[in-house]
Amino acid sequence: MNIRCVYADFAHQGFVGKGCAVLLAVCAVSVMSFRSAAHAQLHRITDPVATPASSLILQDDASAIDVNPAGLGFVPAWSLTYVHAQVNERAEFMGQGDAVSFATPLLFGLSLGATVQSIRPGSLATRVGEAARDRALFGLGLALAPTKRFALGVSGRGFVSGDPQLDGLSTFDLGLTWHAADWLGFSLTGRDLLASRKGFGTSGLDLHASLLAGWQVRPFGTSDLVLDMNVGVSGNGRVGGRGGLGVRIPHFGYASSVVELERIGKSDQVYRVLAELNATFETLSLGAGVIAGEAYGKGPGAYAMARFEGRPRTGVLPRPRILDVELGELNERGILRMSLYLEAALRDERVAGVLLRPRGGSLGSAYAQELRLLISALRAAGKRVACHLEDASGSQYYACAAAEAVFIDPAGSIRLLGAAADVILFGDTLRKIGLNVDIVRIGDYKSAPEQYTQHSMSEPSREELQVLLSDVHSRVLHDLGSDLRVEPGRIAAIMDRGPHLAHHAMADKLVTRSADETALKAREEAVFEGRSVVSQLPARARRDWYAGPRVGVVMIDGSIVDGSSVDIPLLGLHMSGGHTVVRAIDAMIADPLVRAIVLRVDSPGGAVLASDQIWRAVRRARKVKPVVVSMGAVAASGGYYVASAGDEIWADPSTITGSIGAFYGKVDVSELAQKLGVGIEVFKLGKRSGGDSIYHPFTPDERATLADRLRTYYRLFLRRVAEGRRMRVEQVDALGRGRVYTGDAALRLGLVDHLGGFASALMRARQLGRVSESAEVTVLPKRPEGLLDYVFGELSGSAAPAPQVSPLVPAHLRATLARAATLLQLGAATPLALLPYTLEP
Repeated sequence: MNIRCVYADFAHQGFVGKGCAVLLAVCAVSVMSFRSAAHAQLHRITDPVATPASSLILQDDASAIDVNPAGLGFVPAWSLTYVHAQVNERAEFMGQGDAVSFATPLLFGLSLGATVQSIRPGSLATRVGEAARDRALFGLGLALAPTKRFALGVSGRGFVSGDPQLDGLSTFDLGLTWHAADWLGFSLTGRDLLASRKGFGTSGLDLHASLLAGWQVRPFGTSDLVLDMNVGVSGNGRVGGRGGLGVRIPHFGYASSVVELERIGKSDQVYRVLAELNATFETLSLGAGVIAGEAYGKGPGAYAMARFEGRPRTGVLPRPRILDVELGELNERGILRMSLYLEAALRDERVAGVLLRPRGGSLGSAYAQELRLLISALRAAGKRVACHLEDASGSQYYACAAAEAVFIDPAGSIRLLGAAADVILFGDTLRKIGLNVDIVRIGDYKSAPEQYTQHSMSEPSREELQVLLSDVHSRVLHDLGSDLRVEPGRIAAIMDRGPHLAHHAMADKLVTRSADETALKAREEAVFEGRSVVSQLPARARRDWYAGPRVGVVMIDGSIVDGSSVDIPLLGLHMSGGHTVVRAIDAMIADPLVRAIVLRVDSPGGAVLASDQIWRAVRRARKVKPVVVSMGAVAASGGYYVASAGDEIWADPSTITGSIGAFYGKVDVSELAQKLGVGIEVFKLGKRSGGDSIYHPFTPDERATLADRLRTYYRLFLRRVAEGRRMRVEQVDALGRGRVYTGDAALRLGLVDHLGGFASALMRARQLGRVSESAEVTVLPKRPEGLLDYVFGELSGSAAPAPQVSPLVPAHLRATLARAATLLQLGAATPLALLPYTLEP
C-alpha cells in the first residue's frame, strides 16, 4: 500500500514533511518486522476497553490516547473521560471493562495524556481453546502540535494480566494528524510498534504491528456533518475498513455511526455496526452506544461514557445568564478588546443580557459612541442590557444611556456637563527655561506647533476648536434626547444643572432608579428576570480546525514614529513605529488565511516618513485583499494620512479627523546651555551643515530650504489622500491646511465613508472577505500593556477584556509626557503631521 504525506501549510512544510517521513519509516519497518498471522486489522489483542464510535482525526479529548495519540495535540483544555463497556464477542480483544483517561495541554504545543483500564473479555471470547483472562492496561501519551493544523503523537501501553503471554507486554503507537483544510483531514497511525514482553520479545503471542490510515471530509467546514473513512493494513497484507458518519444535533449533542469490516476478502470476514448518541451539557458530555454484528452470540454489546472538560462545548442550551462586564479606563487597545468581547456576547446563546459597570477613569467621546453602538446591537439581538453607575463621567453616562435600564449607586453621581477640551500651551514656559522651538508650518489651522511656541491659541485654531466642540455637543444632545425621549434643549438644561447626585439624576429621569451593586447583581427581576450574573463565560471548543479564513487587524495606536514601536507600559506611553506596522501589514498580506484586513487607526499622527511607509504598505495590501479602516478617538494628521489608503473608512461621529498638513521644526537649547554655564563651539564646513543642530536656531537660508521641503511633504500628503479617497488634489487642499473635523462633518465632506465603530468595520471586513462571523480575528502588532507583558511578551490572544492595569501616572500627566516625547522628535528635526488635543463630552 502506497501512502503519501502531502501538505500545504508552507509556513511549516519542512517540519511537517520531516515528521511524515520519520513516522512512515518507523511504521513501515515495524510492520514488515512482524509476520505472524493477524486476526484483525482495526481491532487487536492489545485493544483498550471497547472503543466508542471515535474518529481518528476528529478526536480531541482524553480518549484520543486510545484512538490516535496525535489527537492529544488538539485537546483545547483538560479532559477526563470514563467508559464502561458490556461486550460479548467471539474475539479476545473485544470485551467488558472500565477505562479512565486524562489529558491536558502543556506549554509550547505539547499535550500529555494517560489512561488506566480494566479489561474483562466476554464469555464468548477464547484464545487457543482457553478462556481469555482479565488484564489491566496502563498508558501514557505525549503529542506535539507545532501548528493548529498538524500534530504528532506517541503513546506507550503496558499490560498486567493473569495470562503469562500478556503479562508484562508493552507496545507503542505513533500517530500524526493533519487538518489540511476546515473540510478535509488526514491521519496515519502505526500501532503496536516495538512490542516487547518483559524484554524477551513476543514469541508465541499472536501479535502484529499495523498501519491505520484515515481521511475525513466535513462538507460545511465544521463538525456539524462528518464523513470518516479508515483503512487498516497488517504486516501480512490483510486489510480492514471502516466508514463513519457523524452529525451534530442542535441544542443537544452529537450522533455518530460506524460500520467496520475486517479481514476483507477472506472466508472469516467480520462486520460490526456501532451507533452512538451523546448529550453535551457545556463541560459535561454523557453518551451511550451499541455494537452489533455477526460475532455477537448473545445480542449486541453496549457501552456508556462520560466526559468532563475544562472548556465547554456546544450542546444542550443552559439557562442563559447575565454577563457582568466592568469597564475600567479604556485605552486604544482596551476598547478594541471590549468591542471583540461584546461582539462575541452578541452571538452567544448562553448570554441573555449584559450588565455594564463603568468604573475608574473616563471615556473619550468616540469610545462612548462605540459602546453605544454595541449596546444597541445587543438589544437588537434580544439581549437585555443594563448599566450600573457610581461616580460616572459624562461620557460614561452617554454610553450607558443607550441601555434598557440605568441604575446608580445611592451615593453616586453623574458628571454630565457638556463637551470640553483642554489645550495646553507652554511656549512661554519653554522660553523661560531657555528652550526655543523653531517651527516651519503650512496652513493657519495646523495648530499642533502652537503648544510649543505660544502662550495662547491663535484665532484660527480657537475658531476651529469651537466648531469641533459644537459638533460633538450637538451629537450628544441629539443622542441623549433620543434615548430619554425629550428635546435636545431639555438635555442642555439638565447639563447646566450638573453634576447630578443620585436623587437629582432620578428627578431628571437620567436613571431608572438607585440600586446597590451587590443587590442588583444578586437579583433584578425587572431587567434580568431572575437570571444569574456571571463575570465571564469560558470560551468553547471550536467546531472548525482553526484553518479557515479569518480577519486580520493591524493596530496603529499612539503617535507614529520612525523605526520600531516604543512602549513604556508603566507610564502608559505607546508609540507606533513605521517599521513595526509595515511588518505587521506585510505579514497579513502574506498569510493566505487572512481574507480581509481591518486597519484600526487611533493616533494623532506623527512622523511623515513613517506615515508614508505605512500608507504604501496599506496600498500594497489593498491590491491583494480588502482593507477596511476603522478610526477610533482620533485619526488626524499622520493618522488620517495612513487611513486614506484603505478601501473604505469608518469613523465614530466624534472621531477627530483630518488635520491634513505638516510642520517642521527643532528645539534650540543654546540659551538654556548659556544659563547653565555650558560653553558651545560650532564647527561646520558645508553651507548648510549643522542645520539640524539643537545649539542654534534656523538661519534664513535653512528656513527657506525647510519651507520648500515642507511644501513637498504637504503636496505628497495631498496626493496620497487624493489617490486614496478618489478626489482631486485641489479638493483635498480645500479641506486641508490643518483643518480638523468630527466624524459627522468628515462624512459630509467625503473624508470618510461610513459612521460606525470597530465592530461595524469588522462586520464589513467579514462581508468583503467572505468570512464567517465566528472566524478567528488576529491582531497585530502585539503590544505589552503591563510589566509582565513587557518582560515575557503578550501571553494571550484572547479577546476577553483583560483587567486594566493602571499606569503609575494619571491621564493628564501622561498627556504631558506624550507632548514631551513630541518635543524630543522636534529636537531630532523630524517632519511631523500631528494633532494636539482630544475631546470628552
